[in-house]
Amino acid sequence: MTETWNLEMDIFQLVALAVIALAIWIRVDNDFESEIRANIKRDTDAEPLSDIKYDMRVAITVVFWVIIGFAIACVLLGLTGFLGAIANSRALMAIYFVCMAILILLEIAIGIYVLVVRKNVRSTVKDYVFYSYAMNSSPDVHAFQFRYNCCGVELQPNTQCMAGQGKSNDFLVLL
Repeated sequence: MTETWNLEMDIFQLVALAVIALAIWIRVDNDFESEIRANIKRDTDAEPLSDIKYDMRVAITVVFWVIIGFAIACVLLGLTGFLGAIANSRALMAIYFVCMAILILLEIAIGIYVLVVRKNVRSTVKDYVFYSYAMNSSPDVHAFQFRYNCCGVELQPNTQCMAGQGKSNDFLVLL
């Protein structure tokens, strides 16, 4: 049983370390969604668009640190379980199970929170796209058209794009 338990703890730690590495890589890689990232970081836009971009920057930063925090907690928890299994220590195993229960409850709470604020997130992204087109924010509009290969949003088509600029005549549909 101990060898199976050790293998499970090793896998648990490796997955947590992979999540940490992936999150840090996405955060520091300049090529990952570089145009959209640069546009969200740019804060020289007019009032409604700059507020939306600020909200998005804060949300992205919070999500990044929550993911890193949970992954670090999983690594430490895996180490605690590993040491408890190796040493046959009931105290370490009790700490492991209590912390595991707390971690699972926190993950359930975060999942419920995400379901509750899902409409707000969708609304914020929708407002970002809408105001980018409405205020004719050229870098944002170009990033959307390049990334999603579209010619505007539902009610605001980009006529230059439709005139044959190499993009499809599809629109970015805001649900």
